[in-house]
Amino acid sequence: MKKIALIMPHHAYAPEVLALKDYIDLKGEFKADILSLEEFIEVQSNYELVYIEMGFIALWNFKIKIPQIHSYATSSTGKHKHLKNQIKKYLSKKPVLRTFLDKGVQNRMNFKDNTPFLYRDMGVDNAFFQKPNEFPEYDILYCGSISGRNGLIESLLSIPNTYTIAIVGRTTESERKLLKADNITLMGEVSRKNLPQIYKNARFGFNYTPDIDPYNIQTSTKVLEYLASGLYVISNRYKWVDTFFEDISYQPIWLNSDGELDTLSLINYKEEFLLPIERYSWDSIISCSGLYEFLRDFLYEGN
Repeated sequence: MKKIALIMPHHAYAPEVLALKDYIDLKGEFKADILSLEEFIEVQSNYELVYIEMGFIALWNFKIKIPQIHSYATSSTGKHKHLKNQIKKYLSKKPVLRTFLDKGVQNRMNFKDNTPFLYRDMGVDNAFFQKPNEFPEYDILYCGSISGRNGLIESLLSIPNTYTIAIVGRTTESERKLLKADNITLMGEVSRKNLPQIYKNARFGFNYTPDIDPYNIQTSTKVLEYLASGLYVISNRYKWVDTFFEDISYQPIWLNSDGELDTLSLINYKEEFLLPIERYSWDSIISCSGLYEFLRDFLYEGN
């Protein structure tokens, strides 16, 4: 059976890689293995194709001897982000396919060659499409990174301590000290299979994304997961979330311009919404992208 290697990036939660493996396994036409880059380099002769989430992995390209697919789920962030994008662009070997989160990411990378490409947005695992507990343990859930989200900690701490808050994700020692409060539970990193049960045990999902490029144009996986699990969404305002909520005709609870929450809005909030699984599940996202068909055709016809 033909085999493809899926590279799991370091220091990043990449649900798209996990979802792609699940989809390939379900189809059963070829085999997919998830490996670190270092693991893959040692055994690459066992594979016909490698799928890579692009970061500074570009510097390893000279060690990869088999055809590659490059996936760009985001453009670079932080200091010298434009320089980082150019390094990714010019130090990478030409792949057989590029996938982009959306046209915005594609435009930022600005490739000028004729390499085939497609778009593959973020999706939601089927396990998140559920109803929340009638009497959840936590009022508010935040799931995701803390570091790099200036204003997030202050926003969480501004919530009255009468509301219980659960925080899922990696935190530093200094962040844990700042978030030490009787009403806040720090759960740390949680395995993917256990996340839906935690979502089920909250009323509101908290989203806070800095309104700066490129964060403010990227799909928020946590928002999709909150909605799939029947949580009411609390969010600050920025470009992607404004457009997304308008598109699905949803009214969230907005934080004010200082990132603070009007707790009266929690008491009076009655919005009910079900995220359509046929549009936002990973199965649907991958199926509509055409990625699986490209992989299959390349492995059995083009290689």
